[in-house]
Amino acid sequence: MEANEELRRVSRSARAELESLSIRRDLRQDEVFAVERGIYLLDSVAAAVWTVGPPRFEVGVSAAGEVLGAERLFVPRYAPLRARALNTGSVRIVDFDRLRWAMERSRSLESEIMRLALASSARHFHRASEVMHIRSDRRLARWIQEYADALDVSELHATHAEIATIMGLRRSSVTDGMHLLEERKFVRSQRRRISICDRSGLAAYAAGVEASSEPASRRPTSDTLHCAMHIAGE
Repeated sequence: MEANEELRRVSRSARAELESLSIRRDLRQDEVFAVERGIYLLDSVAAAVWTVGPPRFEVGVSAAGEVLGAERLFVPRYAPLRARALNTGSVRIVDFDRLRWAMERSRSLESEIMRLALASSARHFHRASEVMHIRSDRRLARWIQEYADALDVSELHATHAEIATIMGLRRSSVTDGMHLLEERKFVRSQRRRISICDRSGLAAYAAGVEASSEPASRRPTSDTLHCAMHIAGE
């Protein structure tokens, strides 16, 4: 089972200590940044994360409050990460030298960073195994769900080519997967807009469970209303 999101969030006391050691970097929506030579505390930004490889795979969407890169402090040869900001916001960066210095003086901080590294590593190993065992359309459904949950939105902004880069897939595989999700009325896609029409159905499909046969249009929710507005605006 994938490491729980809460396990990847830094504690309040450790966050204050890390912020005192950090430099702040502001990010624009869709800006890609490398996670290297330090840990990255997602301050007010959510990010889609993937490994540069090898191996090359999508790690998932990380929400504000999560930490990226802790595993490389303990295993320098660990696959480096890239991340794409999903909204305009900022990250706090603590380089490894300053972090080691602080950890030598604080056993509680050392334990916290080790916990974060283990949680991140568990997530990476889990996602790497999925590449061989889970169909790309279900992985795509899960990625869309994570994006929407991280920002609490019903509409995403990304091209098929951008998603392919993040997920380590061919663009054609993303397009085929999106068509399947549209046929099942989980989403509606147009250019850089992906509107979620049936959030519960999408989540069930991502988990490998077939949703209720009742059409989404007969189970009106805020998502279906948003999707209807998307269609009307075409």
